[in-house]
Amino acid sequence: MLRNSDCPLYENLEKYQVYLLTLTLPMGASGALQRAWKSYQAYRRRSKAPKSDKARVTKPEVTIRDPRSVVVVKGATPIHSNIRTTEKFNPGDQAWISWDGRKATPVTVLKADDRNYSLRIERPLRKSGSVHSLFLDEVRSTPELACANCVTF
Repeated sequence: MLRNSDCPLYENLEKYQVYLLTLTLPMGASGALQRAWKSYQAYRRRSKAPKSDKARVTKPEVTIRDPRSVVVVKGATPIHSNIRTTEKFNPGDQAWISWDGRKATPVTVLKADDRNYSLRIERPLRKSGSVHSLFLDEVRSTPELACANCVTF
């Protein structure tokens, strides 16, 4: 077993590779040495590079588009599609939809035409950002109305 004091210090990769040949090491040791050497060289280049006058670029903050969460509605009576009415939404308005008549999902209206609304799902987070196009009578202003006017396939 090598200790830090036993390990030689060389100035290039080839000398370290020759040194490794004198040792009994597991397979993959030379590959690990090459990756470590490449990482070390990149570190040295970065440490010698002049400091930039530019402000550091930071990642943009993650913004939660909509604080609303999925709402479970009990006892919503479905309305037949023949007697449904529509509500007027403009792009950017917040609304609700229901896929199954039991849970209302918060959405944001992206685009409206004479038959459909284009919507962005806000919750649950794993589906957040997905875009759907639904009929006008399937998009509602409250969770209760959304569950009564659930999406028909």
